[in-house]
Amino acid sequence: MGLRAVLVIVVAALAASGQAELSAVQASPQRASPSLWGDLRPGPHSVGHRVTRVFDPTRTFGARVGATGTSDVRLVTVHVWYPASTSSAGSMVLQDYLALNETDGPITPAVRQRRELDLDGLWSDLCICRAPRTGADARLTTPPGTPVAAVGSATPAEGRHPVVVYSLGDDMHSLENVVLWEYLASHGYMVAVTPSMGHKEVPMEPIGLTAVEIRARDMEFALGWLRDVPFADMDRWPPLASA
Repeated sequence: MGLRAVLVIVVAALAASGQAELSAVQASPQRASPSLWGDLRPGPHSVGHRVTRVFDPTRTFGARVGATGTSDVRLVTVHVWYPASTSSAGSMVLQDYLALNETDGPITPAVRQRRELDLDGLWSDLCICRAPRTGADARLTTPPGTPVAAVGSATPAEGRHPVVVYSLGDDMHSLENVVLWEYLASHGYMVAVTPSMGHKEVPMEPIGLTAVEIRARDMEFALGWLRDVPFADMDRWPPLASA
């Protein structure tokens, strides 16, 4: 789904929930648009980004093996873009969104594989030639080295902010609509995104009931996690799924 189509869905969802206000989407004359945004105009807030990886003890991941039928506990990754206090410290580039840091949670083989798939997907989006990514390309210096709107682990803006939970399209890479998420955060919304992760292996299952259930339960888990985030306003959250 393209950015423009998703923006239409977001505006419709927010309006229906009673959260869309004209004043919230007016451009700030002092704030320049990030280079990846094209003609989109940022809101009054700076943008922060955090990522966490948390085990969901109610679900498993991977094929069940052995007589005991054991398998790994499912690890859910949640990326969060949010309104932040004005700051230039810790400014990020595009590839920083996919960095793996132990402080964000466990780094399992599945997490590493998801990152490689994300790099492949990002490369496919950015490379006009659509050539496969090679070892040299893995450096991803330009354009994934392009500065983005977010500041890593920035101090949240004062107050509590309405939440949008976003589910990726069919096995899309984890930055499929990053401009949209930054844009919403600049206008006062907190956006939580759960990357694609299948039930038995990292690539998501084909489109169908299993894939739908996986995404729905990942979003449900993210919502539960967000209830412990002090700057998330859980009384105002229009969930959004991208197909």
